[in-house]
Amino acid sequence: MLQQEGLWMEGILHRTTVLLELWDTLDHGADVDLQSQPALLLAAILKDWLWSIPFKLLMTDLYEDWMAALQKVSKEEKIWELREVAEKLPVAKLLLLKQLLSFLQHIGHHTATSRMGCSNLAICMKPNLLSPAQVDLLLLETVLEVTHKVNVLVEFLMENCRELFEEEMGSLSSTADKELPAPLERFRDLCLKDKSVSASREDTEHQEKTFLDASTSPLDILRQAGEDMELESEKGEVYLGVSRGTV
Repeated sequence: MLQQEGLWMEGILHRTTVLLELWDTLDHGADVDLQSQPALLLAAILKDWLWSIPFKLLMTDLYEDWMAALQKVSKEEKIWELREVAEKLPVAKLLLLKQLLSFLQHIGHHTATSRMGCSNLAICMKPNLLSPAQVDLLLLETVLEVTHKVNVLVEFLMENCRELFEEEMGSLSSTADKELPAPLERFRDLCLKDKSVSASREDTEHQEKTFLDASTSPLDILRQAGEDMELESEKGEVYLGVSRGTV
């Protein structure tokens, strides 16, 4: 559903629109017609689900390995070392990583409509994919440094996922292209529908506040950085907003 609907949606994987009712339905194993759900809502669900994966998708205990691979001088060396680290992932996580990177790269190729290039996507996704062990005990300065490093890693993985996984990524991309629907007007109508939902954003934010923990730890900061850091490429500036977090 995200592959079909999200490519033409401005700010996909950046906005947060979480409905607790949908989470409860999914958690209880009930059947959900995902085709009837707004793409922005499914994007928020995807990000929260990635956040909830035990030890993160890229594995907390492999954090130093990922960072060491990223320090290699040449692009070829980086790709070789990163591929070696990826092969250490559990089979299910490695498969999910390939699917996710293919999806994100595909969004990055539609920046004219999604407004989400690889850099923007990395900012939004990084806290959901990797963090060092006991990150909630780190000093703020260290957390910010970690945030930057993970951002660089995620952006590199997205931009070079084809070279990392070669023909496997090609088959995933070709399958995704075949599933793309034709009429662009349908997605523009959907965008207008989603924008009408944002008109009641203040009410939604007020409801979300009741579920938030009053304290803020460095772990929260890592997650919030992906929600509230907005890259404006035209100005070459990065703005940080005060996060309300997600449920």
